[in-house]
Amino acid sequence: MALRSWVGIAVLALILGLGAAAIWFLLGGDESPRSTMDYSNDSPTTTTPLAPPATQRPSATFEPITFSGVGDKTTAPFTVPAKEFVIEWRWSSDNPEYAAMFIALYSRPGQLLQMVSCDAPHDTTYSYTGPGEMYLDVGAANLESWDIAILPPK
Repeated sequence: MALRSWVGIAVLALILGLGAAAIWFLLGGDESPRSTMDYSNDSPTTTTPLAPPATQRPSATFEPITFSGVGDKTTAPFTVPAKEFVIEWRWSSDNPEYAAMFIALYSRPGQLLQMVSCDAPHDTTYSYTGPGEMYLDVGAANLESWDIAILPPK
C-alpha cells in the first residue's frame, strides 16, 4: 500500500480516537506496543493522599467605587482588586412603570463581562469577573437619577 494511504489511515484512526495502539497495528506492527513491556516486577503501589484543600483566602477588601448620573453614561475606568465583588444600584423615577436601566460591565480592553437589567429601583448583584481594570456602560431611560456602587462582597 502506498505511503499516502497509510498516512490517511493513521489520520482517520486519530480522528476516530483509536489511539496509538490501533495506529501501530494499522501501520503493520506485528504486535501491540504494550506486549513488549515486562510486568513481572509489578508491585502494589501506594498512593499518597492529596494535600488538604488550601484554606480560602478572604476576598480583597477595597473602598467603594461610586458613579452617578441621569441618562446614559460610560464611566471612567476603575480597578477592582478582588475576583468577587458586588454591583449595587439605586434609581429614581417619576414614572417607575416606564423606567429602564441596564449596566454593562466591560474589561478595559472592551470585552463584555456582565450585563445587568436593573428592573427594581434598588438591588444588588454579584460579579465574579475580577480582578482587573473595568468600566461601566450605563443605559438609562425615564429616570430622574441613578447611583451605582462597586463594593467588596458582604
